[in-house]
Amino acid sequence: MLRSLSLAFGAVLLGSALLGAQAQDPPRLAGQWKLVVERTSPEGSKGAFGGAFEITQQPTSIAFVRQVQAVPGAVNRDQPAPFATTTQAPRSITSTESYTTDGAEHELSPPTAPAGVKVMVNETRSYRAAWTTGQLVIVESNKTAGARGGSVAGQLTSVTRIALSLDPDGALVVDRVSIGMMPRPNGPRQAPPVALRSVYKKTR
Repeated sequence: MLRSLSLAFGAVLLGSALLGAQAQDPPRLAGQWKLVVERTSPEGSKGAFGGAFEITQQPTSIAFVRQVQAVPGAVNRDQPAPFATTTQAPRSITSTESYTTDGAEHELSPPTAPAGVKVMVNETRSYRAAWTTGQLVIVESNKTAGARGGSVAGQLTSVTRIALSLDPDGALVVDRVSIGMMPRPNGPRQAPPVALRSVYKKTR
């Protein structure tokens, strides 16, 4: 009888601990952030969200706002969104990507382009985003939007995992890794995934 009571008490304590962990509020990531170049690796990396960006945070969603360069008449693959201008001059525009943090799968809509700018989409993107203990984890899947290069529409091309957390000094740490998912028989050798760690300091 005593052992049964002890086991039951232990189960109650474990349940309370789990409930306490679930009830823990996620860290506040909202604000404006600037890249700390010397703490970002590999050396010379531009940062997972560029040199500076802003986070807006709600109880069930989060959004990343940044300035990107739209290039004349072509896709700028060095930017987080495929913007192209309809004029001959590059433009700096605001890109916003929003995520629902409920752990379910969602489609990631292409960013809305201002007048005179096109969004050229070669892939469709979906994601799952959820708060773990002290960390936001986003897993994105990219698929072909149409047949190209011997592939078919809807074929998985890459998976990207992004994890955001605050270090003890209050800096934002973003760990990102992308894995190519479309090997072809006798195709080119695939490079191993490269992990990118970006550290940002809050400016406002």
